[in-house]
Amino acid sequence: MSGWLSLAITVVLLVIVYLVLNRTITVRTTQQSALDEIKREVGAIITELNATSERNIELIEDRIATLERLLEQADRRIGALRRDLPARGATGNYSELGSKMTIKRQADGEASVQDEAREEARIEAEPVRPTPSPVTSERTASDPAVARRSLRDRVRGLYLQGLSLERIASIVGKTVGEVELIVSLDEGTER
Repeated sequence: MSGWLSLAITVVLLVIVYLVLNRTITVRTTQQSALDEIKREVGAIITELNATSERNIELIEDRIATLERLLEQADRRIGALRRDLPARGATGNYSELGSKMTIKRQADGEASVQDEAREEARIEAEPVRPTPSPVTSERTASDPAVARRSLRDRVRGLYLQGLSLERIASIVGKTVGEVELIVSLDEGTER
């Protein structure tokens, strides 16, 4: 009888241990496997987003570099044309072309080409003068706050001269976004 009793107690204990372990394993594996699966998916999405962002940034930077090269080429060609124009005596032909374009654009309701040309000539004729800084050159070279301030002053001066954000960015060696941020911050502080 004591053999059957100990066997019954052992079987009951084994059933209880089995049920407890089975329940624990089921709960842990279900939650853990779901969490692991979610972590893997989120990790894959983040990796994919990072790769896409990096690729887009590289494409944008390549396009900016290409545009800067093209702007430099265009500036050189314009300068060469302006130097060669009086020497060739071809101002009459270009004047006629300019007046025809002015008449056509005015008929279309757009701004006149002559006004735009005068404005460009005025902007190019004005030298870009950075705002003088009262600090010494040693301090400017070592103090980042002073360097940021002089950049801000340069951007502000160029913007007040009427230059486009793209042109200002190419002059100061920053991105258009940085120049736009500086201009918008300056406009915000003036109000």
